[in-house]
Amino acid sequence: MIIATWSGGIDSTAVLGNLLQQGRDVHAVSLGIYEYQQPKMWQRERTARELLMPTMEQIAENKNCSFTYSEHPAEWIWAFSPDGVEIPNRNRHIIDHLITQHCMPSGCKDIAMGEYIGADSWVVQDHVDAMDADTRSLSSYLLLQWGLSYRLWTLADFGTSRFKHHRMSQLIEAIGEDAAQLTTNCLHNTDRHCGECYKCVERFVAFGMCMVEDKTEYETLPQNDSKVSEYLKQMAEQIGI
Repeated sequence: MIIATWSGGIDSTAVLGNLLQQGRDVHAVSLGIYEYQQPKMWQRERTARELLMPTMEQIAENKNCSFTYSEHPAEWIWAFSPDGVEIPNRNRHIIDHLITQHCMPSGCKDIAMGEYIGADSWVVQDHVDAMDADTRSLSSYLLLQWGLSYRLWTLADFGTSRFKHHRMSQLIEAIGEDAAQLTTNCLHNTDRHCGECYKCVERFVAFGMCMVEDKTEYETLPQNDSKVSEYLKQMAEQIGI
């Protein structure tokens, strides 16, 4: 059994879909970090998970593996957030929660996370203050902090999947184009995707680069936004696209 965090966004859904496609037994956990402070954002994520649930259940049935899901309030993590969105060391707190509340009681030694890196003005940062932001850094944290040799499953590292379109392609391959449209990524407390935050820009560019029509309802279509050009420029400079 693998314990996986699941927000309903591109990254976590891609990891979840890929694990199920591999025939892994997965228990997905949603933490109510934003439930009270950003209720519209939380409801978007919950709706996305509800809409995606049949797809995950169908994949699990086809692969003869198990898929279970539960919600667990963890609004206490919000206390670590100075601005209401970017939470310093958020994923370290989430991992600690998963270990104590889910892994240790069940004896599970596998954790799956969608994205364990954050961004600030397009500069990616490691949430565990490690020297290298890849899967080794969090695995090292688990060993040093807890003395545990756990396996971390993720698609979001500093290798070829640094930019969203790589994970989008993995998402589409795992669950299909139609289901991929059901995910949600906006950071703002709005009913629809704002189209202005970096998550919306990443989403818009990722669909385009995967040659898939983006059917997301944005409050402001990011197509002509300067952030799109900035993001594409950064991609070109860093990985030669």
